[in-house]
Order: sequence, then structure tokens, then C-alpha cells
Amino acid sequence: MSEHRRAKLTSYVEIADERAEWLWSPRVPLGAVTLLAGQPGLGKSQVSLYLAARLTRGELACGPGAAIVATAEDHRAAVIRPRLRAAQADLDHVFDIRVSRLDDIGGEDALLLPLDVRELEASIEETAAKLVVLDPLVSFLDGRVGLVERRLRPAGAGAARRGCRAPALFYPLDRPPEQGAVR
Repeated sequence: MSEHRRAKLTSYVEIADERAEWLWSPRVPLGAVTLLAGQPGLGKSQVSLYLAARLTRGELACGPGAAIVATAEDHRAAVIRPRLRAAQADLDHVFDIRVSRLDDIGGEDALLLPLDVRELEASIEETAAKLVVLDPLVSFLDGRVGLVERRLRPAGAGAARRGCRAPALFYPLDRPPEQGAVR
């Protein structure tokens, strides 16, 4: 037992039901972290861009909206933009995110969580994004040990303070192949 932390138990009788709001019903809830895991090459990134495209066209349960897409493996101009175009996304409502360095080095960096949570939160508010895609998630984490949900909780809390639902946070993850796994 830690001397600075204590467990607190709450009976589910005391926890009120909440109705879920969906980005993509019943698979991707708004205001929650959704992980899409699978073997490399199955199209997880394609699915995330397809969702972003459908969102911009107003074809999802939550109505039309914007998406923020950060990618560490695919080229923005040669891969991501053509895929979004092929999925008929409204490109005015899909945003790439980079972080500007304000030090002597200058330039742009990839988003780094949890360091850039405030920048991500501000970008969500500025664009009214209903979907944030970080692909692959591990490329945007700073390497310190911690759970994904714990690192991203501040973004959801900021949305709640503003009186709105947090966007869906969607992460395609590669899962190592298992012995005998079927594609």
C-alpha cells in the first residue's frame, strides 16, 4: 500500500447511468479513448481516415464535424491527403497538427503527450473537432511509463469544463502477430 494513495470503493448502486453519445455507433463513443489494434497491414489507418471522411460529410451519428489527424508513419502530402480525398473527406474540416518550437531551435515538432496536452486541447476547441486520430499512438507518447487514459484525461476534463463532450480519441495500434492468428 502506498503512503500517498488509498483505494476508494463505490457501489454501482451509487453510480448513476449516463447515456453514451456516439461518433460511430456502437463502436466509437464520443469523449472516450478508442484503441484499434491488429496486425500490421490490415488497414487500421485507412479505417481512421474513412471515419474522419464520414464525419466531415455528416454521415456519422454525431452529425458533421471536424477531425484532427496526426500521423508519424505516413507522409501527409503523399499518403494521408490522397487517402482522405479518395474517401471523399471535406478537406476543409480535416486538420494535421504539429507543434511549433518557441525556443532557439525553432521549427516544428510532432505532438508529444502529455507535454502538449494543452496544445491539443486548444486545437480541439479551435476546430470543434469531434475526432482526434494519433497514428500510431506510441509515436506521440514521451516515453515515460504511464497509462494512455491517464495521460489524456486532461483533454477530456478541459472539454467538460467548457460544457461540451470531448471528441473521440482514436488510435490504430499494431499488435504483434500471435502464433496461429488468422488475418
